Amino acid sequence: MREGADVIKVYMESYEKKQAESDVLSGARTYTDEELRAVVDEAHASGVKVAAHTYTDESAQRAVEARVDSIEHGLYVGEATFRRMAERGIAYVPTLLVYELWRDGRIFAGSSPVTLEKVRRTVDLHARSFRAALRTPVSIVMGSDTFELPGTNSQEMVAMVRTGMSPMEALRSATSRSAELLGLAGRVGAIRKGASADLVALPGDPLQDIEVVTRPVLVMKAGQVAVDRR
Repeated sequence: MREGADVIKVYMESYEKKQAESDVLSGARTYTDEELRAVVDEAHASGVKVAAHTYTDESAQRAVEARVDSIEHGLYVGEATFRRMAERGIAYVPTLLVYELWRDGRIFAGSSPVTLEKVRRTVDLHARSFRAALRTPVSIVMGSDTFELPGTNSQEMVAMVRTGMSPMEALRSATSRSAELLGLAGRVGAIRKGASADLVALPGDPLQDIEVVTRPVLVMKAGQVAVDRR
């Protein structure tokens, strides 16, 4: 934080430390509850957000009780936990796309057949968790985690709609809800007087065809045109 971090990310489960399950992606516990609360307390005391990398429902529950600001991935989280997150104002960042790309062999080349089978099962269970979240009032925020394929982040909205979210809610997840989670509401993520003019123009109506978000024809950053393909 002294060096300028705006967000602290904690790994609730360490995939590298130990595999806790044989049939799905999993990891051993990283922090005790006391350590986790200390991280969150110190971060919040400095006005810094805390994101929790979480796979299991148990880890999500622990993160919620520690009052983190967001659950990242949430592969196997249940509806009751999402409702508890909504009560506490904790957002859900599902990152559906990265696991689909992994399953399809487009990223993380060299994964073993055993790992790929775990990923296949995980994609199905993750979709189930996402649909459970849609049944609750939890705030769902877009994040792709596709760091191996820069520029693919907009495809996350396509994956969200394919898995049951409405196009309008997908757009909000990537704009106003993202701004709210990061403490930037009113400054970015909206078209209004006084906000930064960060805009994209699309070749069609995303409410009718969400895939047009992957083909912007104009990009404006802070009022300046950065890309113009018109």
